[in-house]
Amino acid sequence: MIKIRNNLISIRCLTLRSINPNIPVEFYKDKQTVGKDRAHVDDPESIQKIIDKLDIKLKYGSNLTIIDTNPGRGIWSTMLNYELKPKNHLLLEPSKINQKMWKKLLESINSNEENFNLLSSDYAPYSWKSYKLIEEQYNFNKLGFEKENDELLVLGNWTGAQDEPTIAQWIGCLGARNWLIKYGRVRILMFMPSKTAGKFLSEPNFHRRNRTSMKRELFTKSRLIAIGDDTTGSATNKDYIAEGFDPEVMVRDQPILIPGKGILKNRSISLVEFIPGDYTIDDIQLIDNNILSLLYLSNATLGETIPKIGPGAEYLLTKLPQHILEKDRHQFSAEDLIKFTKAVEEWPFRPSLEDTNDLIIPSEY
Repeated sequence: MIKIRNNLISIRCLTLRSINPNIPVEFYKDKQTVGKDRAHVDDPESIQKIIDKLDIKLKYGSNLTIIDTNPGRGIWSTMLNYELKPKNHLLLEPSKINQKMWKKLLESINSNEENFNLLSSDYAPYSWKSYKLIEEQYNFNKLGFEKENDELLVLGNWTGAQDEPTIAQWIGCLGARNWLIKYGRVRILMFMPSKTAGKFLSEPNFHRRNRTSMKRELFTKSRLIAIGDDTTGSATNKDYIAEGFDPEVMVRDQPILIPGKGILKNRSISLVEFIPGDYTIDDIQLIDNNILSLLYLSNATLGETIPKIGPGAEYLLTKLPQHILEKDRHQFSAEDLIKFTKAVEEWPFRPSLEDTNDLIIPSEY
């Protein structure tokens, strides 16, 4: 029975559009040992559905470089590679176990028409220096922000328990337009814990809305592409699976459901697409850090918080519509924050950034 089932899996794998025929089918069929730190999707059929949902094949040309951080198991990487056929596919894999697995795979496809380049473990994906070395070697073109960059794609697997700060940093780079984002509207496809995805993708009026989710809305155009089924037993209720996610996001994005058995390690993971948005950190510079932190300190409305900013701050109450003044931290939209920043900019006697250092800063963003 097991042998028959494995043969059926092999046949289904071979019929998927994004399966590379140069790669032995056993790679897709056999369970692999992966590094302990992160989760990896192990189901080719789910990955094909994800690739179909992304629908990005025509958005990239022959000059594409993929920067792939923590590729691990490799099914996601190899299938997306075959779909997009990049000029370069750089693998930043720090795990010795995963490095060994990738070397074995690449030896089995000697011609390397896929243009994989397994970088040494010295290229740590969490080190800015690694990307600096890559930039110096590959000389990417700066394509501006009028349209999506069709020459650079970043893949990230930050599903580890301690990876949330890195995810927040990457979102920050989208707003600062530095790091790899200085080359234009570079798409990032990032696997992360579902707990983090639910929090960071929260829209206005959802109870998990926080400072980082507000910045994510400001700095990015984002989509929830897929979520893992982390339920046990026979539970298949998608509402339960998506617990912690904003219902508005679930309805809007209609994410692919990855069966729990198709995920190695932690099943509670999600795939999110990020593209640089219309606003940058410069658009909220006047309120970032101290003032913005104060807004997220309590459940007070903006109107109740403004007098605490500094002497004469009541002036701002006359410059903002009442419906914005009545909102609390969970209700602010990106547009609300932009309007508030413009009001602060017009405040004749606004305090300097140094003068706001006495404001209490919250421990959680």
